[in-house]
Amino acid sequence: MTESRLFQILYHLLGRKEATASELAEKFEVSVRTIYRDIDKLSSAGIPVYTTAGYKGGIHIDEDFVLKKSVLSSEDMQNILAGVQSLSAVGFDQSDDCLTKLRGLFQVQDDGWIEVDYSHWGVDSGQERKNFGILREAVQKKQQIRFEYYSSKGEACIREACPVKLIFKDRAWYLQAYCLKRNAERLFRLSRIRSLELTDKYFTDVPKAPDSEGPVSAAMLPDALPPEAARDVEMELIFAREAAHRVYDFFDESSITTREDRILVKAAMPEDEWLYSFLMSFGDGLTILSPAHLKEELVRRYRAALKHLEG
Repeated sequence: MTESRLFQILYHLLGRKEATASELAEKFEVSVRTIYRDIDKLSSAGIPVYTTAGYKGGIHIDEDFVLKKSVLSSEDMQNILAGVQSLSAVGFDQSDDCLTKLRGLFQVQDDGWIEVDYSHWGVDSGQERKNFGILREAVQKKQQIRFEYYSSKGEACIREACPVKLIFKDRAWYLQAYCLKRNAERLFRLSRIRSLELTDKYFTDVPKAPDSEGPVSAAMLPDALPPEAARDVEMELIFAREAAHRVYDFFDESSITTREDRILVKAAMPEDEWLYSFLMSFGDGLTILSPAHLKEELVRRYRAALKHLEG
């Protein structure tokens, strides 16, 4: 435990450069005296850690100190390499060069056990990577963006926004940004963004919504369009055995009960257009046990589709 705490103190100082003994004692749940003993051990090991007294005193580490690779285990090195490798999936162009340098530093060969690709099947992955690069630059430089966006109602409009960050949730990428058209913070699904470009406008701080003390939470806005914006509906569904591969793609294993000739699913999902499209895609391979209104709505949609096809 002492050895683990010594490394944790070292990592803490490397990130902060300085800290007080009382701060470290509270963080690691030991006494101040124990912290000073730990600092003596680090110093005896040749690590340039210093203590200074007085009002602005504390525990410091030499700013030129570099942690040697010997303190990293083989597993640590592989985890770092896997993390950097995943950056290439979101258009981080410098990731390959960074990987080469790290492999040389760690003297670790790539065993190719993982490949990360966030692009969709059947789409231009090059364009998706380009969009990730544009958004990364926009977020880092606080540069406004312009794009065409398709809402869940099928409406397309031009938006300008101040980007905040990218979010990956429930198998989809979203852009959290302050929409200048709506004067509020929104979540935009990346698959619905077209003609993305940087503008020549910059911002210092993300704007605040009118009459509010800070940015509005995007997940609370009805037109923000993340999955959690819709009301969850508790469902009991029966799927044909032939649909097992799709059922396991979308539902947690704990919600699935497998029978000899059918699959029973009890789950809660946001009741929105995506859910109806998803359920209808199973055709006669789906039976809805509950709720009744969900079954009624699907019947209405099937009838409307049949009338349209026959018309």
